[in-house]
Amino acid sequence: MKVVLLKCETYRKPILKATIERGLNLLGYTDIIRRGDRVLLKPNLLAAKPPSAAVTTHPMVVESVAEWVIDHGGKVLIGDSPGGAVKDMENLWTITGMRAVANKVGAELLNLNRYPIKIVDDLHISKICDDVDMIVNLPKLKTHSLTGMTMAVKNLFGLVPGLYKSHLHRVYPDPISFTKMLLRLYRLIPSNISVLDGILGMEGNGPSAGEPKAFGILGMADDALAMDFAIAKLARVSGRAFPEIKVAPTPSYELMSEVTTLSIRMPQTRVVNLILPTVLRYIYSLLFSYRPVITNRCRTCGVCADSCPVNAISGPPYTIDYRKCILCTCCYEVCPYGAIKIKRSVFRI
Repeated sequence: MKVVLLKCETYRKPILKATIERGLNLLGYTDIIRRGDRVLLKPNLLAAKPPSAAVTTHPMVVESVAEWVIDHGGKVLIGDSPGGAVKDMENLWTITGMRAVANKVGAELLNLNRYPIKIVDDLHISKICDDVDMIVNLPKLKTHSLTGMTMAVKNLFGLVPGLYKSHLHRVYPDPISFTKMLLRLYRLIPSNISVLDGILGMEGNGPSAGEPKAFGILGMADDALAMDFAIAKLARVSGRAFPEIKVAPTPSYELMSEVTTLSIRMPQTRVVNLILPTVLRYIYSLLFSYRPVITNRCRTCGVCADSCPVNAISGPPYTIDYRKCILCTCCYEVCPYGAIKIKRSVFRI
């Protein structure tokens, strides 16, 4: 396994494309694509947010990788199953810049919520994995309210279609069990290349309500787990804050890096959600209040209710039934208006 971390502080096309090509060459990927290969680019398209919000993979990264694939004779497809219950994929593609990329490079856009599935054990996985010759994983470097960070392994969750993702949040409600499920998914999906967009990422209360931060990093790897471990080590993030590096066996990989340090502020929810097991989290909740709250910024779009895996949200006006809430923070993750906040108080009783 190899991981390449290169400095890149701009999305300007000539510099970006040259950096990506240099990184892929360092991985030895000069002839990995055969002429006519169908190559799926899997960006992080969590929500209909503009590139400046740092919620989704930047379109210039997607465009540069697409052109690299085309230059090597491949046919490009761009697809994802976004978070929550996105009703208007055309709007999402337009706002995230994917429609413009597809038009420019002649790529096909795929709504994986409507693509056939295969079932492996209890996991529903898009059959696109079987219908393409290669998957290029294009994650964003961000924090995450449940899993601590979301990078290459977590980005593969977008190959689970539609609201079945919410079902998995219900079945695996705590960070450890959810991370173990993600690792099973990672082992079932043949992502050949990961290109991490860390030029502008997110820290704090990610993956959608945090603060954009310029990390100035582009990562390339031949293994998603190795990519995540390399970034976590660089950022000195512990297994308590990022369960993936606690649960997964440490991969053996060769690191080629121009980057020596990485500072990232983790989510507020890590104290409870990332450290305590489920039973202790419940006891903690009796003493300390930690819960999602719908604020007056709510536009009554209903995305939170559609995305809740336990039907704890009803309306309009929308309210949360905390007797049902499992603190998965799906609602917080997908709200397009930032109307859901994590409220904390001490000694509730």
